[in-house]
Amino acid sequence: MARTVLATISLPVMIIHPLFTVVLGLLLVERLRRRRDLDALRASEERFHGTFEQAAVGIAMVAPDGRWIKVNARLCHILGYDVGSLLGSSRES
Repeated sequence: MARTVLATISLPVMIIHPLFTVVLGLLLVERLRRRRDLDALRASEERFHGTFEQAAVGIAMVAPDGRWIKVNARLCHILGYDVGSLLGSSRES
């Protein structure tokens, strides 16, 4: 009897177990890739913000409609405005 049960379930178990292992491995690899990508993105953003804020020249991010989105301290000094005065206003004003 036990031999019959084992013979009946052995094939499904052998098929399901490797598939489960592969799927679990793929999920873990994807999670590690996502974590690595997020870490790389975070490091890149930190470098960008550091460069943007510490630049010896004035730098700004401007929207297509001409509004100041982000400005660094050097640009504020050059133009004679503070950050709050520039953000949201347009280049023309």
